[in-house]
Amino acid sequence: MLPSLVPPLSLPRARVEPIRTATEALSVVSLAISRPLRDELVVITCDRFNAGQSISVFDVRADFSANSCELAHDIVGLASSSPLTAGVIVAEVHATHSSHRDDSFRHALSPCLERAGLRLLHFFTVRHGAVSLDRQ
Repeated sequence: MLPSLVPPLSLPRARVEPIRTATEALSVVSLAISRPLRDELVVITCDRFNAGQSISVFDVRADFSANSCELAHDIVGLASSSPLTAGVIVAEVHATHSSHRDDSFRHALSPCLERAGLRLLHFFTVRHGAVSLDRQ
């Protein structure tokens, strides 16, 4: 499936149109994902209307679970750099084919965002051959 994960012809315009659906969010995330896949974290900051403000990519060289608290604080720091940011869309990208699911990063991120007054709009896990959306 991932080789066919390409940006669509029409995307919500940054700072103008809201990202309304998970499909639109994944389309925007697909713009920033490295190919071939590598371990990274893609973060889209959004305003209170869910319009995308910025896209950032964190290079994650180690296990997500080992750095989960540090990564969560990095995302809060990024989001806090703009007074307009009200929520984030996060994609955890894995270079391996492993089907093992480790939710420790997702569980570390949620309380950090809540304490900062931010919403987690969508959380995707992307790996070779699979994309999953973590339903809240």
